[in-house]
Amino acid sequence: MVPTTASSAPPPPPERPNYFALYPPPETKREVPSLAFPATSTRHPDLFSPVPYFKRKFNLLTDMSLDFRAVDGQFPSPVDALEGVRFTIDGIVANPKSGNEQGGIRLQLVREPNSSTERVVTSELYGHYRFELPGATATARAGQFVLPFGLSAVYDTSMHPFRSLYSESIGIRIDRGAMIEGEFGPFHYAGSITTGTGPNADHAYTKTVLSARLDRHFLTQSGRIQIGGSMLTGRLPDNGPFAQSLLSGSTQASPTIVKSRFAADAQYFVGKYAARGEVVFGADEDAPVWGFYVDGRMGISAREGLYAAIKRWDYRNQPLSKFESAIGYERTAGRHLTFRALVILSRVDPLDGPNRTLITRSTVLQSFLKF
Repeated sequence: MVPTTASSAPPPPPERPNYFALYPPPETKREVPSLAFPATSTRHPDLFSPVPYFKRKFNLLTDMSLDFRAVDGQFPSPVDALEGVRFTIDGIVANPKSGNEQGGIRLQLVREPNSSTERVVTSELYGHYRFELPGATATARAGQFVLPFGLSAVYDTSMHPFRSLYSESIGIRIDRGAMIEGEFGPFHYAGSITTGTGPNADHAYTKTVLSARLDRHFLTQSGRIQIGGSMLTGRLPDNGPFAQSLLSGSTQASPTIVKSRFAADAQYFVGKYAARGEVVFGADEDAPVWGFYVDGRMGISAREGLYAAIKRWDYRNQPLSKFESAIGYERTAGRHLTFRALVILSRVDPLDGPNRTLITRSTVLQSFLKF
């Protein structure tokens, strides 16, 4: 038997920053985790998961999600049952010696049967490059990406029956422009300059949209906590209470208005429990607006759980208020298949009286396949 030499041994996995010394992470596997690159504005939103480790210089990662739904108990025809499809390709250039990502491209395609076009469109599309700095990292990107604002920067609900507050608060999820994000000690930072047009737009506005986000992770004996703050200003779609957010990140609203937004968000994980929430406030022109979103999951077994969520948004000068709530049941079958049953209640009414209140209730059955 030939003895193993130091030169033939694989390189060690990348080390964590010093602030993880008191709370060692799980053993780092020598391959890329299957969900290493979720569709959020942050390339690695969960700093407590194993560091992605690349053994080759050129790497290709793919991810596909299928969403089948029945609404209000009426099962659609087979053609309409497929509510949405999202296919993501990540081409990663890495340093095989360190196992670290150096740059690459992302292409994400979605099919939206509820859109006016009912065809495959581009969602995320950008190139990125990672810089190693003393005590910090910085990843620059250019193209079409998720805005680094609010909870949607680290929590992807675009394929969920009940979505976070981005469609009401800013009107788009994905925009065109340039962005830089990275880590500095226990902090994660991000900032972007974009057009405000949303994805796949064939026009451009005269003003830019500025977004910035700063968050920090904590690992305590009582669970994992992430706290973030964001700000945004610029000309964006003037979306109303009935605007529908699409998988590609746009509400297809043509009028625009100058918006200013501030957001505070948090996520908490302990055992079988998970909770998330955000508060957003600001102004449309000179009129104040605000809202909040909260959801929670409680595991009742290894594969089953209960889900509840609420959100509210007060619009400018209409005066209109939108309140939605959801409660439901989830069950997983293996690592990649989830079944959901939700009851969603939506209420839209004027802030000064109940004369034009509109209440709708829907039951959603969803099977979500991810591989």
